[in-house]
Amino acid sequence: MKKLIAISVVFALVAGAAFAADVSGEVIGATDIIKGSTAKSTYSDGSDKPNDVGAGGFPGGLKRLRLHASGENDDGTFGGWLRIEKYGPGKVGYDDGKPVSLYDNVYLGGYAWWKPVEQVKFRLGENADGDFDANGVTGWGFYQVAGDVGVPKESWGYSSSFFGGWSKNGGLLTLTPAEGLEINLGIPYSDGGKAQYVYMSSTLQIAYTAEGLGKFALTYKGGKGNNKRLKDKSAAGVETFEYDHDPGQLWVFAGLTMIENLEIDVGLGYKLPASGEGVEFNFPFDIVDTDGDGEPDSGKATGKGTIQEPIAFGLGAHYNGGDFGVKARTQVKLAGKYTITAVEAGGTYVDFDPAVPSYKIPMNIKFDVLPYYNINESLSFLFSAGVDYTAKSSNEGDKEVDYAKTGFHVTPYITIKSSWWAPNFYAGIDIRTDGTKKEKVNGKYVESKNGGTTTNWSVPLGIVFAF
Repeated sequence: MKKLIAISVVFALVAGAAFAADVSGEVIGATDIIKGSTAKSTYSDGSDKPNDVGAGGFPGGLKRLRLHASGENDDGTFGGWLRIEKYGPGKVGYDDGKPVSLYDNVYLGGYAWWKPVEQVKFRLGENADGDFDANGVTGWGFYQVAGDVGVPKESWGYSSSFFGGWSKNGGLLTLTPAEGLEINLGIPYSDGGKAQYVYMSSTLQIAYTAEGLGKFALTYKGGKGNNKRLKDKSAAGVETFEYDHDPGQLWVFAGLTMIENLEIDVGLGYKLPASGEGVEFNFPFDIVDTDGDGEPDSGKATGKGTIQEPIAFGLGAHYNGGDFGVKARTQVKLAGKYTITAVEAGGTYVDFDPAVPSYKIPMNIKFDVLPYYNINESLSFLFSAGVDYTAKSSNEGDKEVDYAKTGFHVTPYITIKSSWWAPNFYAGIDIRTDGTKKEKVNGKYVESKNGGTTTNWSVPLGIVFAF
């Protein structure tokens, strides 16, 4: 062990002499100092359990440790970046007598890059945070570090209409052939397999930044497509097949900055349909008979058909008037549909007769708003509020759970800042519901349109320090 440490120290000294290196770190502590819920549950005899006021739970203290290091050679042609991260608390535990807590939720990532000319950069590795995102204020930029801390409890729910970044382990080629123009190609080499499918699964983005106007980006995330391949052939000539239903996805983005102190982000996301044989369906109502009694009892089926995910439209805005500002974001998803024309049974497909089951995915609308006020150089007050609405289904199905859901959250919080990077202290009150309704039936609470919703509340607290 001593030899290993000595070798590591010598290597670090040599590397430090050969390359200019920067090292930084970050620690996040977070917990709910008190919390509660109106959720109802029952004892075995059907009577209601009391709702206790709680405290703590995950993360309960330590939420994240991070160490970063980056460097490059003198002429800027080679370099690298690495991250060591511990997420959540380590638990004391043993596996075959060996402690395992050191490795719980540990992330090791990084990449090495080569820049042969100013306009070309190629790297191998990964960045879990993602590269070349096109989401403006609607992604991490909405709550920023407060979202990492969990004050408020960010759900990152706008990726259908905005591209959140490429985070695969593989190769990333970046071309900058002209001022303002950037072309990124992410190749997921870690997926492995047939070269055709690895390269088909690449992500391509063409982005252009125009001074005085903003940023415009077109992103395409590829996939294997809709394929049917021979998997095996028995001596008796019986063939079995395997299928891919991995269509591509497209995002269009415009981040407009032509109005002083105002940023407007517009996004559109569209996923190509999964279709053909071997499509895995999960209808929210029963369509197939699995127990042979002649009545449908399951919504899960493999068959011929099409899954069309909803088209997503997004809009974000940030007005920064100095000490006062406001952020807002919204997303609408609509026009999604499942259609199954035949179901697989014993290696053959049986057509639905006479009706062809279809399911129109209900419209979903999300909206968040975040006004804020800097009381002084260190203290700020922010008020987060949002709604998540899913329309009632227009399909035949289980009427007891067929209702419009309206979730919401309200989270006023404060931050205290004593460093240049980000606020160091976070505290607030979080009140939220997902809109699910439950009713007591035969001594148990089950989802029902006639029931009541559950409201959860907490007082989250967070401390952040970066160096």
